[in-house]
Amino acid sequence: MYYTHNVDKMNPRMQRGQQIAETMEIKQASETLWLVPSQNGNGDYEVSTNHIGYECSCPDYKYRHDKIGDCKHIFALKYYLALKEKVREDIVEEAVPSDVLLCRYCGSSNAIKYGVRGKNVRKQIYLCNDCDRRFVLDTAFERMKNDPRIVSLTLSMYFRNVSLRGIAQTLNNTYGLKLSHTTIFKWIKKYEKLLSEYVAELNPNISGKLNVDEVYVKVKGEMQYLFNALDPDTRYMLASVLSKRKDIVGARRVFRTVKANAKGQPIKRITTDALQSYQRAFKREFANTDAKHIAGARISGAKNNNIVERYNGTVRDREKNFRGLKSEETPIINLNTIFYNFVRKHQAIGMTPAQASGIGSDLGHDKWLGLIREAQRKDEKNIYDNKGLQQLKDQWRKMGWV
Repeated sequence: MYYTHNVDKMNPRMQRGQQIAETMEIKQASETLWLVPSQNGNGDYEVSTNHIGYECSCPDYKYRHDKIGDCKHIFALKYYLALKEKVREDIVEEAVPSDVLLCRYCGSSNAIKYGVRGKNVRKQIYLCNDCDRRFVLDTAFERMKNDPRIVSLTLSMYFRNVSLRGIAQTLNNTYGLKLSHTTIFKWIKKYEKLLSEYVAELNPNISGKLNVDEVYVKVKGEMQYLFNALDPDTRYMLASVLSKRKDIVGARRVFRTVKANAKGQPIKRITTDALQSYQRAFKREFANTDAKHIAGARISGAKNNNIVERYNGTVRDREKNFRGLKSEETPIINLNTIFYNFVRKHQAIGMTPAQASGIGSDLGHDKWLGLIREAQRKDEKNIYDNKGLQQLKDQWRKMGWV
């Protein structure tokens, strides 16, 4: 059992066990014995495994096991072991093999030694044959924390509802990376920006039919609405927009985002429920087009919105797990859309929505890793292009042309 799902349904001992695993260090004393810290900090308890199950040295287990079952220390160890097993399942190749070198700028493995620098401390210089950048890996830690595969693992755990503290502890226990949960969140924000900018430039092939619906989420304790627009044929999520109210402003915003992300492809049909805001927004945004609006969609029958409502259900489950969103600038919304479109294979179509839309087919087995590498290459190219353009403008300025 994997204890990061349905946190609200956990009994108190399971919740306290997860808190112990996420905030304290569990040590393995032998093949069948672990030392699990007391939640109040008064030493450790011995949790052992045998052919029957788990046993704990705490008084709660000794005197109440027959009545209440496993204690919080056993639940903590189960959560910890399940998390480590999930990490092993997620990584097909070794996370950071010592004989594989990745460019710290573009993530390419096509790098060679390119001399040394320094007098007292000699440091190896590497040259990337793909982006033509030189770089130095100062320590093993530096190599690991800049490895896109570590970032891929972080995102993979994050979207399996592992908490930030749980991710930090796993990276520490498994790879020796001593990172705080705030550092992990900074990583997530950084790569949300990188991946969102990359995805925004892609041009998915859509059917022109869209199902639009809204779902309420809590942002800083207040109810807001997330408008989602999904292509029913490819399952590609074309827009996901947060709005403070379920009004024409939010509806127009999602329709405008749809038109922008369609990149000139015609919108033929939009299916929504009977909310008046959709009808008024549709008349304003698609007045001079051939698009049709099917309003009043129901749960069943020919006119239904089930496809996008199922997606809304996954959003609600994730929002509940995080006890609401902390701010309107949260990276969760954009990353969840990227995860849905590019990473998770859709059971109904047997591929990711991005692949069904003609993009994202060359990302490899580890979709997060493939996205990161493609986004980094695109980002490097933009930097070089902008640098070259600036140099050209400087030359023009010297010649008096501008």
